[in-house]
Amino acid sequence: MRFSRLNRYVLQLFFLTTKDAEGDLDIKISKLLSNTPETKDLQRDDKFFVKKSFASLHSEAQRIVNGPKNDVPSCNQVLVTEEDASQLRNLRKIYCLLIEMGKAVNAAYGVQNLVEVVSCFVSIVTYIYINVVVFLDLKPVWPGIPRGQVITMFSLWIGLMVGRLLTTAYSSDMVVQETARTQRLVQKLLLLPLPARSGCPDELQLFGEQMARSRLRYSAAGFFTLDLSLLRSFTATVTTYVVILVQFGLSGANKQQNSSAAECRC
Repeated sequence: MRFSRLNRYVLQLFFLTTKDAEGDLDIKISKLLSNTPETKDLQRDDKFFVKKSFASLHSEAQRIVNGPKNDVPSCNQVLVTEEDASQLRNLRKIYCLLIEMGKAVNAAYGVQNLVEVVSCFVSIVTYIYINVVVFLDLKPVWPGIPRGQVITMFSLWIGLMVGRLLTTAYSSDMVVQETARTQRLVQKLLLLPLPARSGCPDELQLFGEQMARSRLRYSAAGFFTLDLSLLRSFTATVTTYVVILVQFGLSGANKQQNSSAAECRC
């Protein structure tokens, strides 16, 4: 929530306050790129790459002699001031504090997250195996209780363990996704024609460098990363172990049936 609020404040600084502010930013960037002289020149005949017109050479020479006109903002420039640059600097500090807070949480709860994932794995494998054993009637698991009731009870426990794992992985992944969204927004905002005297381009450049140096990742005590990709490997591992256990259970049941049949013959 805090990273999402930070992203909303960043967009509000550049007058992007709608519900789909990032989409409006993409539209604005695409319009600006489509209106640049380079894009218009590329849409002309291929002779542009062979020879430039005298007018373009004259305007280019004037631009080199006179230098960039930072004092006069163009009509396409986003109207931001030095106060906006100061607020952007404060957002950089907030982002740094949030990253440090996330790293502190990861260091404090890394071992607990590891124990949580391992316990969920062991519980899910055990409960699924018990359900399969009860469903196939390989051996009596809970004498005196109907088979449907046992399957329902263990299915509820499986749902509880899956919910705990989903909560941990999803919350960790959402935080990382919001930090990645902040970096994506800053890179897009750098494409806007911002007045240089406001200081916003420099602050955005520093913001991008800051995010490139400090990345947030949640892990279970460094053994594996906590994100939604964990669910894919978790599901594959649970399936493998359940299949192995069921095969052992079937072989044991067959041996027991063969031994009981041999005793009956005797």
